[in-house]
Amino acid sequence: MMLDCARHFHSVDTIKRLINQLAYFKFNTFHWHLTDDEGWRLEIKALPELTRYGSQRGPNTRLAPQFSHIAERHEGYYRQEEVRDVIEYAAARGITVIPEIDIPGHCRAAIKALPDWLHDADDCSTYRSVQHYTDNVLSPALDGTYRFLDTVLNEVAELFPASWVHIGADEVPDGVWTDSPIYRDRRMSGETTASLQIYRDRRMNGETTASLQGQILTYAEQKLRALGKRMVGWEEVQHGDKVSKNTVIYSWQSEDAALHCAQHGFDVILTPGQATYLDMVQDYAATEPGLDWAGVTPLEKAYQYEPLASLASDDPAREHMLGVQCALWSELITNQDRLDYMVFPRLTAIAEAAWSHSERRDWLDYLARLKAQLPRLDKFGIQYRSPWASNK
Repeated sequence: MMLDCARHFHSVDTIKRLINQLAYFKFNTFHWHLTDDEGWRLEIKALPELTRYGSQRGPNTRLAPQFSHIAERHEGYYRQEEVRDVIEYAAARGITVIPEIDIPGHCRAAIKALPDWLHDADDCSTYRSVQHYTDNVLSPALDGTYRFLDTVLNEVAELFPASWVHIGADEVPDGVWTDSPIYRDRRMSGETTASLQIYRDRRMNGETTASLQGQILTYAEQKLRALGKRMVGWEEVQHGDKVSKNTVIYSWQSEDAALHCAQHGFDVILTPGQATYLDMVQDYAATEPGLDWAGVTPLEKAYQYEPLASLASDDPAREHMLGVQCALWSELITNQDRLDYMVFPRLTAIAEAAWSHSERRDWLDYLARLKAQLPRLDKFGIQYRSPWASNK
């Protein structure tokens, strides 16, 4: 399971509480989304500005108010000793913690925290991200971008024992870097650092945004490999054909996208938003909390998710499918009760969908067994959504 702690900060106690439930329902990986446009939540000792400025948003801060806190400050980050505590706590319960540091898009908090390194003041490019930001993408033409990556990835690799590091790579909009004079200036001055030379060559050859994004991602992949880590990212990480097949793809837009990646030799984690995103609304009622861009996902739909249902059992692409992940994005998740409501009991349905064979699954049998689980959730104070609520 992935939990987004960037949009709204979740305490260490909340995370441990969730890890206990993940362990009980046989989840073995906790994917910790730690940075995004709206917040930088991980202490980087060599760059204290990231949490000094990037971990808070609201009045009189560098990050504008967002979501539920318009007139007041929202803040929080994890000290490295707290991260180690969570890692140890999870490991004792059979769970590996994978960090996510989102690049090159979703970087507004980092850019605002480190403008001297990450802001190209002369860049007049016009773009707008899916979340309507116009200033949230790292530049592949700035030396500071690579100093930033080196510094952050060094500390992340040392802090997290997991062999994988997630680098995001999603939702970089068209239009970025199209009107930045820095590469022209450096070309004329004869500067030939490897990173800038590749950037200049690609821009002059008319390559696409995805291709240019690959410059940063290739650098990150090589850096992580040197640190003994395997790079993983959302499905856009393979756009532009720059990263190696050693990169693991988290396919979130559809299962068709997952199949495309597997058929081209990438290992894949299935996390289709239509079935596994727990921030999706659970009912058609106007009063039901959640988002609906990937549709409505009631409990029964989550339970009936059949990974790779269209793929033959002997298809070679199946060898590249490493697992299934559910995710909770936190734009609307402001407190513990809301988190509980969105996660439970759908978490149990996804666990059964991922671990069991389809021919052994039965919706009514699952409901009967779920009813026996509810007293346990009650005991832990989990404010789950009633499985018997209407799903009209």
